This record gives sequence, C-alpha cells and structure tokens, in this order.
Amino acid sequence: MFPYDVDNDTNHYVLWYSYIDSEMNEEKINKDINSELISLLLNESYDFVWYKNPKSSFENIFHVQVFWIKLK
Repeated sequence: MFPYDVDNDTNHYVLWYSYIDSEMNEEKINKDINSELISLLLNESYDFVWYKNPKSSFENIFHVQVFWIKLK
C-alpha cells in the first residue's frame, strides 16, 4: 500500500504492536525484530535497520518500519 523504493536485495516489513507498554524501547524492538528474522531466515546472517515514522498514517497503532537484507 505504501511501497518504498529500495533495491532488490532489501526487504521492507512493518512490525506492528497490538499494545504499548513501559518496555517499548530500542532494546525491546531490536529483540523482537531479531526474533522474527531468526525464525524467518532459519539462522542465516542478516542485517537490519528500523525507524518509527515521524508522521504515521496509523497513529493509534504503534509500529516501526523495518528494512533488512540477507548477508552473503
């Protein structure tokens, strides 16, 4: 629905949270992304970055944009 112009090796996901708690911080988000990517990639090497949109289309639902690549 909102595509990003990224190269073919880069993947874009959105990590949605159905809740926000006091533990919602960079460490928790990194842990959640790592957990999902490990599950998805079956322990292949990867790298990722994420950010929270400063002007979100869904302000009532916390989410972050995740960009990741498989490392060769």
